[in-house]
Amino acid sequence: MNSLYKNLAEDGIRRHKRLYYPFIGTTVFFIVLINLCLSISADPVIETFFGATTIGTLMDLGSIILLIFALLTISQNYNFIQKNKADESALYLMLGMEKKHLIKIYLHELLILYLRSLIIGTLISLISYKLVFAGFLKLMNSDINVLESGIFPVIQPLVLTALIFLAIFALLLLKQIFKNRNFTPINYMQESKAGQKAPKHPAIIGILGIICIGLGYYISLSTDNPMKAFRLFFVAVLLVILGTYLAFSVIISGILKLLQKNKRFYYKKSNFTAVSGLIYRVKNSANTLASIAVLSTMVIVVLTSGFSLYFGTIKMQDQLYPTDYKMSFPKKEESLDYYEKLVANALKEENKTAKINSFKSNYFIIDKNGTIITKRDSEATLEEEFGGSSFLGLYLDENSTYNFNGADAILLSDDQGYNITKIEGKDLKINKEKEENYPTKFPSTDITMTNTSKLVFKDPKLFKEVTDSLKISDDPRYDENWNITFDVDGPYDPQLKENLWKKFADKLSNQWFSLSDGRADRAELLAMYAGIFFVGIILGLGFLVSTVLAIYYKQLSEGLDDRARFKTMRQLGMTDKEAKKSISKQMGLVFFLPLVFAFIHSLFALPIITEFLKMLGLTNTGLFIKCLLAVFAAYILFYLITFKMTEKTYNNIILKER
Repeated sequence: MNSLYKNLAEDGIRRHKRLYYPFIGTTVFFIVLINLCLSISADPVIETFFGATTIGTLMDLGSIILLIFALLTISQNYNFIQKNKADESALYLMLGMEKKHLIKIYLHELLILYLRSLIIGTLISLISYKLVFAGFLKLMNSDINVLESGIFPVIQPLVLTALIFLAIFALLLLKQIFKNRNFTPINYMQESKAGQKAPKHPAIIGILGIICIGLGYYISLSTDNPMKAFRLFFVAVLLVILGTYLAFSVIISGILKLLQKNKRFYYKKSNFTAVSGLIYRVKNSANTLASIAVLSTMVIVVLTSGFSLYFGTIKMQDQLYPTDYKMSFPKKEESLDYYEKLVANALKEENKTAKINSFKSNYFIIDKNGTIITKRDSEATLEEEFGGSSFLGLYLDENSTYNFNGADAILLSDDQGYNITKIEGKDLKINKEKEENYPTKFPSTDITMTNTSKLVFKDPKLFKEVTDSLKISDDPRYDENWNITFDVDGPYDPQLKENLWKKFADKLSNQWFSLSDGRADRAELLAMYAGIFFVGIILGLGFLVSTVLAIYYKQLSEGLDDRARFKTMRQLGMTDKEAKKSISKQMGLVFFLPLVFAFIHSLFALPIITEFLKMLGLTNTGLFIKCLLAVFAAYILFYLITFKMTEKTYNNIILKER
């Protein structure tokens, strides 16, 4: 008896391949993406990397996001399939089948879909993994042989993915069982013809949606520091998403009704059918179109952020780790030259030579009015600490080889409009220079301070006078730090930092100091941003596939709904040429309206995203805008190709009946 249900399930999949094959393809795609993320996280080669923990965390986080999105996408698409097959379910019940028999058909159907998707997805994962892994290692500038850990990925991630998708398909079955309990043949027949239910109070809902979008835009435009962006980013995102779903139908219907009132435009044959058809479509498909707008926005934002961070990594590395090693400690009774000799002797014991520089530094929270700097009497707020722009770094470089040309100090700043003429009432002659042109390299204290301007002095008395004037109190924690940086000659020695640390710890017993390995830290930073970039690409692909599927199923649904309507229109005298023209206008407007929404959302998101990315060290807004424009252009092309390919499905359904 089970073979009967299995045969019915297989026959249903074969007859409705236009519905099921894209579903299988989407499931396969998500299986492959999750397999790749989990396999990279578990690969033994990754354990040998600087930043292995960071990479693993990012890949696991990417897998979780993909899993949530896979569950939502697969569930939504399966619901669409069952809605379009509801007549068939009704027929089975009218022919004498019981509900338990219908459930057995669902069971075999889902089992077939699961096994096909899993087998194809796993095979693609096995074949493509090493190629993808090699690409990931290339992003990290690594020349490690990807075959060191074998030809295929480790088996545990593949098994875990199989179990995850088994649970997803089990949930689909449970949902069908629950729905089937109270359904009759009439319910199934009504479901197949049901469109989106119109809201009871569309004007109120539309106004609420516009308010939500407006609030989201306002939050973005009014965000002026990274910490505020961190707190409010997801609030703004949720408001815009909610507003898009609530207001999409109202906004578009309003535009179409304005066109309808334009008699010159509306009462042309092609425009009449196109606009009237659009009003019907938008009312019945607002949620689907809003979903396409939201997904498109996600694709644009995620890809732009990923590209910007990755391409900005080199500058961040140079700002944070411009030298091989850096040693920092509070001021001492001995001179800074004493500690330079200490470093030189320690390197000599390790048979190393290096170019050594030393300088003193301090950071102050300041108030700036034009070119005048005044002392801040209070501690920095959390927003200011993460922003960096309210800070000023002061440096004493007594051994500088740079020609000051009579200037009191040199200002190193990327901001063309940032200048200083007076600090706490003292007039100063300050020359401005690009940081890359100054011979001594001053590392930024952390990733949030890469956009902080630096003021370099050569005269120790003037340096002390200015720093004392900006101190909040005489607390020792406001005293300057002493720093020694050195670039070691010869090949990199990963044990050198540990060996030097032991030597310095013996010499500086019970005294605080820090020692950083610039090369290791650069690799750690690159690992983090390569991981973010890779996960961004993976998530972008996931959103893209979901967008494509939403467009495809939308075209398919429209075609099935409009087939009878266009057949009637042709019987009333509409030619195939006129039908194609009307279809092209309707489909073009319907599917490019979400794209317009996506672009507007992305542009308004620009301020809050750029502030948010400053927390990760990206202060180059120009780079972000360039990446945004490139992603815009690429996505328009992709969207156009997708639309043209799926439009054929609609045309084939509409025009095949004479």
